[in-house]
Amino acid sequence: MTPLVLAIRAIATEFAQRVYKVILIIAVIAIVLIIGVSVWLVGMSAWWWILVVILIAWMLVGGIVLTIAGVIIGVTKPTQTKSQKKQVKAFVDKLQSVSEVLQTPRFMLLFRLVKTSFNPQRYNVIKNLAEHTVGLQRDLDEIIRSFRSAR
Repeated sequence: MTPLVLAIRAIATEFAQRVYKVILIIAVIAIVLIIGVSVWLVGMSAWWWILVVILIAWMLVGGIVLTIAGVIIGVTKPTQTKSQKKQVKAFVDKLQSVSEVLQTPRFMLLFRLVKTSFNPQRYNVIKNLAEHTVGLQRDLDEIIRSFRSAR
C-alpha cells in the first residue's frame, strides 16, 4: 500500500476508535440501566418479561454490531511505530479542534472572541485556529513521510 493510503487509514481508524469508545461507553451504561429497570419491573409484574425478552434481543443485536465494528476498526488499522501513533493522535486532535470551531454557532464564536479580547494569553481562539489549519497540511505530510520511510 502507498504511504498516503496508510496515513489516511491510520487517521481514519484513530478517529473511528475515538467515536467507537464513546458509543461503547454510552451503550454499556444504557444496558446496565435497562437491565436494572427491567429487574425492578419484572419484580412488580411477570408481564414485564415480554418487554425484557424484546430488550434482550435488541441488546444482543447491538452487541453484535458493536463487536463487528470494533473488529473492523482493529483489522483496518495499519501497524504504526510509537512516533507515528503520536503524530496521528496529534493530527486527529487538531482536526477535531478545527471541526469544533467550524461547527460552532456564530454567537458562541463571538462569545469566544470577546473572551479572547479580555484574556488573549489564555483564550486565543484565532491563534489556535490559524495554527491548527496551517499546521494540518504540514502534519499530514510528516505522517505520509513516516509511512514512506517505514516501508
